[in-house]
Amino acid sequence: MDRAELLLDCRNQHGEGILWNAADGRVWWTDIHGKRLWWYEPQSRSSGSIAMSDRVCCFAPRRNGGFIVAFARRSLTSIPTATKRL
Repeated sequence: MDRAELLLDCRNQHGEGILWNAADGRVWWTDIHGKRLWWYEPQSRSSGSIAMSDRVCCFAPRRNGGFIVAFARRSLTSIPTATKRL
């Protein structure tokens, strides 16, 4: 029988919106109330997060890297995460 294994103890306040991004080989998600965009890279088992100025409502990868992010209290913005290797 398989068993679940904790890969990352990130202690999100409200983590959701999980996305696999094949372009960078990372799993991405948002900690809504923690105001952070998180990532986990399975190949290297590394992880990190990017602080946001507001709660992230949704996000989507851009064709040329980075993300488009929608916040709770303001409009869309572009986050160039491809240049921020955390």
